[in-house]
Amino acid sequence: MHIQPKQTLNWIHPFKTFIASCDSFATEFNLDDVDASLIAEYAKIPNNQSLADFIRPKKIAKLERIFLKSAGLPLRGLLRTKPLFIINLLTEKILTEDNSIAMDSELHQLAQQLEKECTGIETFAEQLVVLNKIPMAYQVKSLLKIGKNINQFRKGLKQMFTVYETRDVQKIHKIAKKGAGSMRKLMLYRRNQIMADRIFEKIYKKSIFCAIGAGHLGGKQGVLRLLKLKGFTVKPVHY
Repeated sequence: MHIQPKQTLNWIHPFKTFIASCDSFATEFNLDDVDASLIAEYAKIPNNQSLADFIRPKKIAKLERIFLKSAGLPLRGLLRTKPLFIINLLTEKILTEDNSIAMDSELHQLAQQLEKECTGIETFAEQLVVLNKIPMAYQVKSLLKIGKNINQFRKGLKQMFTVYETRDVQKIHKIAKKGAGSMRKLMLYRRNQIMADRIFEKIYKKSIFCAIGAGHLGGKQGVLRLLKLKGFTVKPVHY
């Protein structure tokens, strides 16, 4: 949903009819609310620290070589940046080699062209707060693990996209759950509950097209099941 190779551009057009039939449109947060200065604030390692306070210089130098060679990501300019944001940049570099516009941005632009009311299920600030709760130790460990086997990381991302193409919601959920590791309660389950509650509130006011990450849909604590428990009839739309 958030990042995409070029071939997914062909998936956007069929959604035009569905978006056009709704009164409003929502992504996880309203993309019009993105605040670059707020991102910069949350992305910075606090207390004037840098990666050098958590990773030995030799390992940092090795990560620099690996990330630059494998993804064209210059780590030297990101030493004051939290590892999680570095991982996000690395992921974008790998998955958006052919296209720089993410699917949720494409859909948002389409909704604007159709003059739909655009909103968010969560807020931009709420998402940043969630990211800010992930411990530095966990972030550093994740970054080092990727640096240790960047090819495996790249392969995993490509496999994830392959599964996404199959539209298998439960498989996507399992991948997202595994990827979140010990942070799955924070990153997935709590947010799933918030999303389901707010979709429930919004849909009683007007019809709405909600575009959220597919990893939030499946599983016992996924948005689809939570909506069913609230009394909704949930069924797929094939196109």
